[in-house]
Amino acid sequence: MFHHQSTTLEPMSFHYRFSRGDKVQIISGKFKGHTGTVDANVFQRSVDFPKDHLPCHHVLLDNHLVITINVNQVEALDEIVPPNFHRKSNGDSEGRVQG
Repeated sequence: MFHHQSTTLEPMSFHYRFSRGDKVQIISGKFKGHTGTVDANVFQRSVDFPKDHLPCHHVLLDNHLVITINVNQVEALDEIVPPNFHRKSNGDSEGRVQG
């Protein structure tokens, strides 16, 4: 019996945290600090991992550049807490500057 080995990479089931339209910030790699909008969830090579096929997002950066970025390199834009910003104990945000 002949077994044909596929050269196509088939992704395992993966749950993407973000979907089209979500605002994100890049937290590592060449585009660290940039913000943008998720356009698509893909399984392919990324800007920082060009040799590996991984779960990624296509992100339209605010500067209009589209990049492919690994899912572990992004956070929700509203989860980024600026310096000198405190959260109340009940989970509400309060913008107090330390002084």
